[in-house]
Amino acid sequence: MNWSRLSLLAVLVLLPMIACGPSNPCAVPPDTRPLTPLNRSTDPSGSELASNGLSSTLPLILRDASSEAVFKRSELSNPMRGAFNWLGRVPPGSSELNDPENETVFSVDDHSGPVAEGGTPDVYYRFPWRWFYKNGSGQNAAQFDFSLLDHYLDRMAPENSGRKMHLGFMALAGRVGDVANEPHWRGNASMPDYIRERLMRQSPPRGVYFTETNSTNALSYRLKADPSWWRRDFSGQFPAWYFWPDWNDPWFVGQIEAFMKALAEHKTSLGVPLRDDPRLGGLEVRFYGRWGEWHLSGIDYGTVNRALGLNLDKAPDDPEDPDNARRRILEAHAQNFPKTRLALLTGNQDNPRTLSWALEQYPNAGWRRDSFMSHLFEQPLEQFMEIVRSNGGFDLNDPVVRSRWMTAPIWAERGGGCEGPQQNPQLAPGQVERLHVSLLANDLGADDRFAWMSLSKADQQSWLEAVLRSGFRLQLARVSIPVSIKRNDKLEVALTWDNVGIAPVYEAVEVTLELRRNDKTAWVGRSNLDLRKLLPASSVVPNFLKSQNLIVSPHTVKDVFTLPNTLEPAEYEVWVKAIDPNSNGTDLQRRYARQPLRLAHPDRSNDGAYPIGTLEVK
Repeated sequence: MNWSRLSLLAVLVLLPMIACGPSNPCAVPPDTRPLTPLNRSTDPSGSELASNGLSSTLPLILRDASSEAVFKRSELSNPMRGAFNWLGRVPPGSSELNDPENETVFSVDDHSGPVAEGGTPDVYYRFPWRWFYKNGSGQNAAQFDFSLLDHYLDRMAPENSGRKMHLGFMALAGRVGDVANEPHWRGNASMPDYIRERLMRQSPPRGVYFTETNSTNALSYRLKADPSWWRRDFSGQFPAWYFWPDWNDPWFVGQIEAFMKALAEHKTSLGVPLRDDPRLGGLEVRFYGRWGEWHLSGIDYGTVNRALGLNLDKAPDDPEDPDNARRRILEAHAQNFPKTRLALLTGNQDNPRTLSWALEQYPNAGWRRDSFMSHLFEQPLEQFMEIVRSNGGFDLNDPVVRSRWMTAPIWAERGGGCEGPQQNPQLAPGQVERLHVSLLANDLGADDRFAWMSLSKADQQSWLEAVLRSGFRLQLARVSIPVSIKRNDKLEVALTWDNVGIAPVYEAVEVTLELRRNDKTAWVGRSNLDLRKLLPASSVVPNFLKSQNLIVSPHTVKDVFTLPNTLEPAEYEVWVKAIDPNSNGTDLQRRYARQPLRLAHPDRSNDGAYPIGTLEVK
């Protein structure tokens, strides 16, 4: 077979068979490549710090931190890193989070891997589009109802929790169960009824019904929803019939744009537009394709058009055309939520130009990918991946893609072309480290073999190792402060920060120093360090990111403060804290601010501060 002459479509059809065949590269032995140590501090004693009368050793607490194994290997629950709550799933027996509507939507079960003690501060929900319309069936115009979204926000990101919700919306998913009068929350019926009905009333129709079980057979496609299709089988389930639109229909894409505009302007239960709601953590750019994942697997538009005399098609991968459906959907998210972080779906190898264009247009947009813990997650790896890449597929060697982790997070979710036994949890730590993954979906699959409680101890340990290594991990390698100071003198402090994780902090953080006495804060100063710029050690910043002023760990920041004359002469404890700037904002911002960051050090105070020494003020 001449692989080089395969069309991209042919490669995509063959890819699952290649990936999971007898000699498939998905069922692989454990990854034996070495991982970077979690603690890279080379001088924990701090003996080289003595100069100009500054303290010659680190405070005891930091010396302990560099040698105690528990803080080398402790999971730290921090924003935008670690195992996030995927569709509200939590470990067995946990009451920390749950689906607020009913447990039959996204049930709590033993599929979920464990999360950090206290719960992760990030929650992700993927919503069917149709859930946010009044009386969805038979409507001729949009009538929005976002009350369910408010319900989720109130339940999942309560006041003073520090949690944020990340949202995505699907125009299509699985079965069109609404035709069979299934409840709206079952069957993955994601498209609002009036939109589907309007498309099918056009002449010629702008959509098609079909069954995925034989999508290349012309007899699989229909233009009318024949009730005889919907007879239940012996197990009480509906057959897997689907609906697909013409992605190039301007009116259809306009409905997505209208929805995103109404969503951004919707006043939530806090009385502010959603685009300004402090509980909103980010948006996945979904809608297009199956499950909103920017791929069109499971339908053959060529067969449809020949069988039914239609002219349906996917949207061209042409971001230079402002009327292109893919670009319009992207811009509907970006323009209506200009201050909200976006996550771009990598798709199934059919939108490389659009993805590349979006990454360049929106530098703070990260990307997410399925098939975590399989070889389909990491490319290029095997020869068939080289073929896909040569046909314009998603290329992890592209400089913009490869370095995006430096400014925006990488998300990973299990699933895709190598299900069940073909996925290997022991690939997880290496994939997290090499691709700089920050967020791992806390869902390990619904099949018995891959449910969390069914994993071997070794596989469970690999998952925990991947979570531990994900995202940022901050520690202080050195501290330099005076032994004493007069009130009129300048206070000079040098802190050496080390990010021993694999990614930076992605949200704004203020580093503050505090002088405390008798459990009361007497003075607070703000460091000039921007933790979002602090990359892990050995990071190589490409030339096109030089303007971002990124810095590589370990990095020493020197701050000079003027103490107030009103400060009482006494000996003070010196504490450091990394806080959300909204902690000092309006009342609303304070109530929904993130909790202070957790560092790889013991003795965290109740308010999230860490002791680093003492200072005598004369």
